[in-house]
Amino acid sequence: MEIKCKFQKTEFFEDQFEEIGQLNYNQAIEFYSTFQFSEELNKYYNRELTSCFPKIVFYSENEKSLTIWAENNEGIFFRYENNFQFFESYVSFDINQNKLELNIIEIIRIFYNNEIESIFNLKKKVIEHSIDTQIDNLLIFDGQKIKPLKKLLKTIPFLILWIGFVFYDIYNEYVFGIYFYLISSLVWLTSIIIYISYFFNSKNVKVTIDAKNKILVYEKNKNKITVKREDIHNCEINIPNNKAFTLSDYSYVWFVLKDGKRFVINNFVAEPYDIINNFKPNYKATKVGFPFLPL
Repeated sequence: MEIKCKFQKTEFFEDQFEEIGQLNYNQAIEFYSTFQFSEELNKYYNRELTSCFPKIVFYSENEKSLTIWAENNEGIFFRYENNFQFFESYVSFDINQNKLELNIIEIIRIFYNNEIESIFNLKKKVIEHSIDTQIDNLLIFDGQKIKPLKKLLKTIPFLILWIGFVFYDIYNEYVFGIYFYLISSLVWLTSIIIYISYFFNSKNVKVTIDAKNKILVYEKNKNKITVKREDIHNCEINIPNNKAFTLSDYSYVWFVLKDGKRFVINNFVAEPYDIINNFKPNYKATKVGFPFLPL
């Protein structure tokens, strides 16, 4: 059985691997033994952007693979799978905690000897069948086609209630006081300000993602920015941690490129995670009190 190897480091994109090529058993053991799991884990836990756990994959042409990765410095995870079955477990570096009574080098050996399926009890994979046989790798998000008025409609009842309090207060010779109105107006005024900024930010915006080649094209008012993931200096999703009824529906993803260009895609154009899940950049997610757009 010819076995090839690929690996993934912390700073890689989630779908990015570096191919090593074919390895024999001794070469595989040497590569595993010298792979810097601890160093990569230190990078993982110190990065602000999304990261990958350090990972090694041994695989064959008949769809059998052994994936080895670390999430801490106390042991190694591994997963074996074929077309229809899998087995996943954890090997602790502490012998007393190692329930399998095997180390990773022995796991690699039995994989190379094609013995895993006779040693472990494999589980059946859940196979998802898609009705569509054609996959469209080109996704288009058009701000002109989105009608987000319902987000503003959530604010109207609070505005009406606030106006009702104003008339009540005038009729009763101002019993509430100015501070009550200043504070209570934040409920509807903040939402209206955010809505207006999102509306104009999304006007004439079109975003196209080539999901296969991982290319994003941002167009606004005939200006076009074409982005590859390697061009990104920073990518951040901002979502409100404020669960107020009037603010919970606003969010955005913004990109800062290495050449200094920056742009924002708010959820009047596309939901931030729709962008992330198809473009697959490294990013960070931040919860903010008020989801105002960045300047």
